[in-house]
Amino acid sequence: MKLYNMVGYKLVKEREDGTAHILRIVGMRRPFKLDANTKDPAEIKVYDYDTKETKKVRVDTLKEYSPLTPDGILTMCIVTIHNEKGKIFKDVLACGTKYLNLQYKLTAMPYCVCRQNITDVFYNLLSKSGEQLVGLSVNEDTCPANFDYGLMMASDSVEYYEMVNFYRSDMLEDLYPMIAEKKYNEVLEGLFNAHVEATGNPALAFKKEHGGWCKDLRTLLEENNFQSDLNQMLGIVQVDFKVSDFLEDRNITRNGEELTYQVARDDFRYWLSFTYGYNITEATVLEYDHDINLADFNDNLYFIFRDNTKKLYLIAYLTDGKYYEDDLKEKAKEMDFTTKFRLDFYNKYNQNNNIIESE
Repeated sequence: MKLYNMVGYKLVKEREDGTAHILRIVGMRRPFKLDANTKDPAEIKVYDYDTKETKKVRVDTLKEYSPLTPDGILTMCIVTIHNEKGKIFKDVLACGTKYLNLQYKLTAMPYCVCRQNITDVFYNLLSKSGEQLVGLSVNEDTCPANFDYGLMMASDSVEYYEMVNFYRSDMLEDLYPMIAEKKYNEVLEGLFNAHVEATGNPALAFKKEHGGWCKDLRTLLEENNFQSDLNQMLGIVQVDFKVSDFLEDRNITRNGEELTYQVARDDFRYWLSFTYGYNITEATVLEYDHDINLADFNDNLYFIFRDNTKKLYLIAYLTDGKYYEDDLKEKAKEMDFTTKFRLDFYNKYNQNNNIIESE
């Protein structure tokens, strides 16, 4: 693999004491044009997890390190398109791709795409006023049946692009320092200012978003729940509570040795049953890290949760018997699930009054 495609990769070296030294490739000097004949850089920028410092190192000093296979790839693009009058303007796209899909060539399409200059089809289905909202993030599983997914990536040319490899433990805020964020902000601010000028209301220039037009990249991805699409791609459920507050220790003796592991407390276990419709009898909880191989859990039932402290957990669970909906509804009232457990999701449509209220 070309080194220019390895931004975001973690590099691991085993020490004699059994611990690991981890570096992460966070940047390198990119030539203006990349092709098959472009030589790898002699020097790259890495983040050292031991010293918590970013530094430049020579590539030939990293021979003892092994790359850790990523889980996903974030591709950022600045593209050009023509409008109906033939005028050329720029747009910003963010794409999320599952690494295994590329590795095994399962599909050439990204799993999810967020784009600024495109009509929000979900808003149009709900709007009472007929007003248009722009900016949209969709994935393969949420894309409406009558919507051409390929339109999310349509363009006349790609002016600039870059890729960042990432892991389940990463969130978007971890990836921003590894991309040329300023380039995308300049394009988005230009589009935003053009929108403000078209409205005739210069006071809107002090906002970060209006009508779906976003002034910077972080606002665009946050407004359109792009993190949720990346979570869905990697099977992660985002929750708005601290998982460790609802765990308890359980002991087991194996080969004469007493071991301690953690399980979901009864109220947490009942909430899982109530939310997912399973009669869960036990849920073993492990803090997720790179030493966990999900392939080892292929024969198990499990969830992957990220809690409000940004920790990832693998929750392997057992089920038994029938799911009794009425019983679980009673448990929900008894244990007051609503104040303890919440899924975390930002709804941009709540910011607009022109949405049809649910009955």
